[in-house]
Amino acid sequence: MDIRTYLQSRPLLFGGAMGTYWVQQNRDADFTCELANLHRPESVLAIHRAYLDAGARAIKTNTFGLNAVSLGGEHALLREAVTAGWQLACEAAQGRDAFVFADLGPVPQVGEDSAWPMVREVLDVFLELGAAHFLFETNSDQSCLAQAAAYVKEQRPEAFVLVSFAVQPDGYTREGRSGGALVQELRSCPQVDAVGLNCVSGAYHMRRLVGELDLQNTLFSAMPNAGYPVVVDGRTLYDGDPGYYALQMVELAGLGVRILGGCCGTTPEHIAQTAALLEQRGQRLSTISRPTPPLRR
Repeated sequence: MDIRTYLQSRPLLFGGAMGTYWVQQNRDADFTCELANLHRPESVLAIHRAYLDAGARAIKTNTFGLNAVSLGGEHALLREAVTAGWQLACEAAQGRDAFVFADLGPVPQVGEDSAWPMVREVLDVFLELGAAHFLFETNSDQSCLAQAAAYVKEQRPEAFVLVSFAVQPDGYTREGRSGGALVQELRSCPQVDAVGLNCVSGAYHMRRLVGELDLQNTLFSAMPNAGYPVVVDGRTLYDGDPGYYALQMVELAGLGVRILGGCCGTTPEHIAQTAALLEQRGQRLSTISRPTPPLRR
């Protein structure tokens, strides 16, 4: 089914975290999660399948941190890791009613002019592989996003582009940008199909933030963290209860959020309980009637 048709009739549930969940299971690894595409592909494939088995209908490629900066300019390795990440996600989704999203995170510690060629390098690999759904996530400003969306649509006009910002509970990104203003700016971009929030905030605070936004005529996405990190015996853990998380996700669906999923700290159990509760409460097209406040600025 075409993703736009799918979203007309029901919310789309993504899987949860790859990085934090993979680290929990691979503490002995001396390489990053994304390079597991090459060194431990079976571990990545198993996580994709676990989320799909939990009820997710969209998964993200394990490519969030892959760019020329993170790989020290090793362009051949970058292409190989991105390709493997795409192939693993497609293998997991084969034979299932699920969408695969090419996942790109921000390029760290470079200016917009320097970041764009690195973003385009990754996009070119995905486009060559046939990707039609793209997620630009965990952004703290608008750098390169409109340019990237336009580039994707120029190469593949039917593509679906989702842009998501990492906003703290106070409504601002770590760069000091208003989440509401960023959402407003990108949802007016004709090449962007959906906008949203992910990471940094837990489910409760993300629900509060979304409640302050005007979602009218907007495909909106919410992928909160599983609570907030705590350090126990030198290990970073997330304290979010899957049942509570699922309740907040259902509330987000009621506020008009059409795309749901999990970010740092979430596991297949968070997604399974969310999927079950969404089904139980019949969250399809119904939304909660409420006044429409202005966007946070």
